[in-house]
Amino acid sequence: MISDLGKALMDKALADRGIEHPLKLEKAEWDWNWMNTVGEDLVFQVALTEPYIGVLYDPDVDGLFSGYVIEDYLTRLGAGNKIKHHMSKGKVHGMGDEAIRWVVEEDIKLLIVVDAGSGHADIIQDLIDDEGNALERAYILDHHDYIPSERNNQDVYVVNVSDRPDLPPVSGCGVVFRTIEATQEITGLDTSIYEKFVGITILSDVCRMDVNENRYYVSKSYEAIIGGQTPFDAFPYYGSSASLISYNLVPLLNAMIRTNRIEGVFRFLNRMQKGRLKSFVIQEKSAKVEQKERVNEIKNIGEIFKLEGITVSLRPHQEENYQPFNGLYANELMGENRSGALVMELSEDKKMMSGSFRGWQFGKEVLEEWGFECHGHNKACGATISTEDFKYFLENFSYQGELEVDYVAKIRINQLTEDDWLWFSHFNEYAGNGCEAIRFAVIDEPDTCNTLTKRTIWHFANGLEVVDFSTQLIGKDGLVVEPTEKYDEFTLLRKVEGD
Repeated sequence: MISDLGKALMDKALADRGIEHPLKLEKAEWDWNWMNTVGEDLVFQVALTEPYIGVLYDPDVDGLFSGYVIEDYLTRLGAGNKIKHHMSKGKVHGMGDEAIRWVVEEDIKLLIVVDAGSGHADIIQDLIDDEGNALERAYILDHHDYIPSERNNQDVYVVNVSDRPDLPPVSGCGVVFRTIEATQEITGLDTSIYEKFVGITILSDVCRMDVNENRYYVSKSYEAIIGGQTPFDAFPYYGSSASLISYNLVPLLNAMIRTNRIEGVFRFLNRMQKGRLKSFVIQEKSAKVEQKERVNEIKNIGEIFKLEGITVSLRPHQEENYQPFNGLYANELMGENRSGALVMELSEDKKMMSGSFRGWQFGKEVLEEWGFECHGHNKACGATISTEDFKYFLENFSYQGELEVDYVAKIRINQLTEDDWLWFSHFNEYAGNGCEAIRFAVIDEPDTCNTLTKRTIWHFANGLEVVDFSTQLIGKDGLVVEPTEKYDEFTLLRKVEGD
């Protein structure tokens, strides 16, 4: 039973996060005639188009499931034998050279670009205008910010939720889902079966978790996990659905994409449909090993600069493409140094620097003030800058802001009941961007600890325990813990970083 203290603390946490109710999970009504019109036109044109219809998948987990959803839906409409798909190697997004060659060489007549490409309408229109190509029409279903073209690209239809700030900021897969959902009355096909895939991409793409619609999709993924549905049944489940997705499924698929196992990710989708994923997942774990090896290679190439507030890895131009692994190394540097991280490479002509940024105390807006051009999420994005501006940045950058660990209250560990801890643990399954996890500063001193390979368990006199995955215990206000779900319905209390 939830205690009065537990309820009061939950009410405070919800108020601080601007959330009305912890379990309010619902989709909004989308009043967007343009999306509805484009969706209906797409279904009509697919029916009329003879080979070939091309689906360009974006090279990340959001792009993977975005492509799967639209391709599976059109296959159910009877267009499966007309569809070809592609994902570019090297994590090149949108209409890069490889994607352009694919469109031309495969005689794509109708092109669907998912989770990318909004800023590439001119490139696509040029392909259409070239009479030597088969391409006649294109649809872009996306969610990334972009600068609209000033040209009249009459054969390229862009549906991008960033054009409508009154609509929920869903993932690319969410845009694809909403577009086909608007057509189900004319097709008669149920689209709700795709909601669990949208949930995966909400987490993988770090979408805002203070948005009811995003939390709704994530709940559909969690229901599928509990129900033993594919693809989740191929991964170990220790009680936290969020962890299964964010620390098992998503990292594996991203590793496969980064190591250019493109045919492998399409085999993943094929076997997922057939419910035959378990042996495949075990086999493809080697992608994560290969990924780690590539990150280690970057470490041996780059020179490290430790600035106030950020760690920078700088390397000369390399013939081998390490770009897909920059973000992973930046994550490692951020964790090691408890500060932001930049992993940058000099261009071949030595005029530009490009790489990946991961934010700790600040986001990309600070870098943009120093002359960087950033594309992606606020604290996880690609970054480019001129060599001259980068030199000035290295010589002069300093950020004095302090990292603050947010917690709801200081408590003794036995002030909350087990039901309280479970309640907070379940809420934290939906924590993320825009919705901080609920944490507490526990002021009890632990009696003993037991150190395991990847965790330390701190035992308290009343029998409760804290599992500390970061191996650092005490912040200035005591042990800062984050309630986390566990398989047997008892609670792990996971420590997060203190000052």
